[in-house]
Amino acid sequence: MNMRRVLIVFSVLLLFASLGIMAQDKYVPSSNEVFYGTWINEKMTPQKTVHNPDGSFEDYQHVSDTTPFRKGTSEITKKTTDSEGNVYYETFDKMSFGMVLHSLWKISDSGKAMEMVGRAAGADPSSFPKEIDPKDPHYFIFYRLEN
Repeated sequence: MNMRRVLIVFSVLLLFASLGIMAQDKYVPSSNEVFYGTWINEKMTPQKTVHNPDGSFEDYQHVSDTTPFRKGTSEITKKTTDSEGNVYYETFDKMSFGMVLHSLWKISDSGKAMEMVGRAAGADPSSFPKEIDPKDPHYFIFYRLEN
């Protein structure tokens, strides 16, 4: 019976240790990420997207709209910075109508332009887009709305 307790305790400790290791890989965003803010482009649809520090977002058909046509949440899963100072985010986006996307976002080193490529999410994490390609049919570019 004593050996059984040792095995149970060891198993529980091993489980907690593995969960701790996995948690270290998860990116925890700060409240002042460059990703957050209001972004616009009158040549795109939607023309305006607003990303909030609580992970929520709202998309608007037109820059002047005050009621979003779509809402959702973006979970930032990874953040990197390239040698030029551009910041990249990988997000897991859940739309209010049920669609789920894996998205790659690039914020320019100036913080004034945001590019995005998205893919319908699958079970495979490798479905994240690998690059920002303006020729991709799911490419968007927005510019920070200065207040």
